[in-house]
Amino acid sequence: MVIAVADNPTGKHIPADPLTEPTILAIFYDFFRSLEHVIIYICDSSDGREKARFRKFTSWFFNNTRADLVKMDAWIPDGDRHTILSGILSRKNPYFSQFIELFHNLSEADK
Repeated sequence: MVIAVADNPTGKHIPADPLTEPTILAIFYDFFRSLEHVIIYICDSSDGREKARFRKFTSWFFNNTRADLVKMDAWIPDGDRHTILSGILSRKNPYFSQFIELFHNLSEADK
């Protein structure tokens, strides 16, 4: 899923849409009705604003998510930048321990 401005004829800064956060959270809640689902997402770095995207999504997650969801983050070196990715899953996921271990190994791989 990519959230992008489809049309900005004025070229001016577009203010944040107050419905973006609840819309994304509703998608997540619906997705996690199945305890086996896992989300891995990468913060787009094409415009150098990946850290801002990471901070914004992290604040949404910690301010609004269910207590059974866990979010893990990894900063993977990529040339002169880092690729920021996160994984989200339910503590009740039958593969929770394996996923945690794999994600941890991913984030430690280049250290």
